[in-house]
Amino acid sequence: MNERELKRRVNDLRHEIEKREKDIRHLYHEIDIYKKEVDELRLKRDQIKESIKIYLEEARLFLNKRDELNKEVAELKKKRKKLGDKIRKLSEEIRNKKIKRDELNKDARGTKEILMESYEEKLKRILEDEIPLRDEIRIFNKIFEIRERLRIVEKADDMHEKISRDYEKIQKLNKNFDNLCKKIRSIAEKSQESHERAMRIYHEVDLLRRKSREYHKKLIEKYGLMNPLRDRVTLIKSEITEIRKKLEPLNKELKRIRHEREAKRRERDATKARENLQKRGRVSIDDLRVLLERGEISFE
Repeated sequence: MNERELKRRVNDLRHEIEKREKDIRHLYHEIDIYKKEVDELRLKRDQIKESIKIYLEEARLFLNKRDELNKEVAELKKKRKKLGDKIRKLSEEIRNKKIKRDELNKDARGTKEILMESYEEKLKRILEDEIPLRDEIRIFNKIFEIRERLRIVEKADDMHEKISRDYEKIQKLNKNFDNLCKKIRSIAEKSQESHERAMRIYHEVDLLRRKSREYHKKLIEKYGLMNPLRDRVTLIKSEITEIRKKLEPLNKELKRIRHEREAKRRERDATKARENLQKRGRVSIDDLRVLLERGEISFE
């Protein structure tokens, strides 16, 4: 296919995707309607469960104790989450710093000792040896390059020290995190014990539970209506995925055509620059850039 045919095919496929995405939005709208009904049924069911507690006077103390313990667990979990978030954030910072440090080390292309040795050797050569001006300029440029690499090494060393300090912080945080987990487990076990004792009393309550099961049954029925819609959404999403797979090679081909056209343009620019250089003995800034990019001229 030529470029025009490719573009037409790409647009057709994108239209297919948009059409299916519109279908998905419509399905989600229907699902949301069912979800509202489900929430109402769930609320009624849960209200009955709360009513059961009223009739289970013997279980009240156990439930209160369980709830208090669960609140304590929830508060501890909040603290643990904050601590976990802090640990993850610090871990991410360490990872980013390590990446930055490694990039700096890569840019430096050598250790501080090696670079200093090279720097001093070239500086000594500049100061003490009689060398041609061209070599002196080249060595002088190399010295500046090494100085810049030394600055990069110093940055990498500073980054490594920061990473080490962060590791010490994260070890302390991990210790606090483990202590919180142990405390949560201990309280959760006590809560579970109170819950199980209350459940043995709940077994005697039948009428309200029967009503609760009726609401639960209706919930299942509503889910039965929602699931086919969700399956349809999944199917359409898979269709979109397949269409995107068809799009990918077409987009690549379009990109190849554009790159090929750009390559021809660059070749024309280079030919023109060479002709200008041959005819005039000098080139414009744009022509110079073209020839430098192609490696056809060098300042060395």
